[in-house]
Amino acid sequence: MKGVPLEADKITVLAGCGCVLDLLLFCVAEDGDAVGIPAPYYPAFENDLKVRCGLSSLPLYLTYSKPLAPQLDAMWEEQNFKVLIITNPNNPTGEVITKATLLEYLKWCCKKGVHLVSDEIYANSVFKSAEEFVSMASILEECEPELEATARALSHVVFGLSKDWGISGMRVGCLYTHNSAIIGALDNLGYFAMPSTLIQEAAHQMLQDQEFVTHYIAENLRRLDASYDALTAALEKADIPYTPATGAIFLWVDLRKYISEPTWQAERKLWQEVVDLGVLLTPGKDCHAQEPGFFRICYAATPTEGLLEGIRRIVAHIKQR
Repeated sequence: MKGVPLEADKITVLAGCGCVLDLLLFCVAEDGDAVGIPAPYYPAFENDLKVRCGLSSLPLYLTYSKPLAPQLDAMWEEQNFKVLIITNPNNPTGEVITKATLLEYLKWCCKKGVHLVSDEIYANSVFKSAEEFVSMASILEECEPELEATARALSHVVFGLSKDWGISGMRVGCLYTHNSAIIGALDNLGYFAMPSTLIQEAAHQMLQDQEFVTHYIAENLRRLDASYDALTAALEKADIPYTPATGAIFLWVDLRKYISEPTWQAERKLWQEVVDLGVLLTPGKDCHAQEPGFFRICYAATPTEGLLEGIRRIVAHIKQR
């Protein structure tokens, strides 16, 4: 993946991406406002939105084979939302948003005056066709001249070290925005939420070691690719459908035919049965799936042997139900 040149004075560093989202939303929205999020999405967004800011989440069920603007218009007319959050690559599906779709999102947000937050915490974990990943930071460089000022004021990119680098405990998250008012506000608010100088220096030293960075990213992608291939091969052998992923650390699997009825209660029951086998999945309801029976598998949390054993247990269980 090609890097995106960033202007240093437009980067704010805070204690993790959750902190970045919390303070950014504190700046651009008010208690009671809605935040639109294409679903399924990261379960912890609920906490990030509500604890301090008192915002409500609005799942957006979009069909990407159709133009986005009319779909977003209809949803926005039904319930206005002040902010739109996209995750690229997506959590939980692992799908990468195309450049054309990113442009559609940006143009629509500019038209409506909606803040667009691009959560790119998995940007360096795109292991299949990595050239497909495009950052919103680079999309801003290509928008029409008449939209440029609005786009720069409304677009915000979030990234950090927690996921791609496997060091969530260091709590280093970044916001990249051209909005000078937000940068100024965070210069003040950030006093209460900054990583320690020791952590900042450790991150600085790590990222300056180009030999390490190049080796680490390549090895991380190799391992993710190998785990993904092993997991999907096992699922295909068991005839379990899934959404093909190209990035992040998750796979979105379809177990609808193995729940007793199409209800959230039945999904939860299957989830508990799988947990009792010693295998932890994330149920679709927690990710605001549109219908019951989907689950998120994290394939970066255990060695390949553990993944395959987990699938073996699940398959043995569902085949005998």
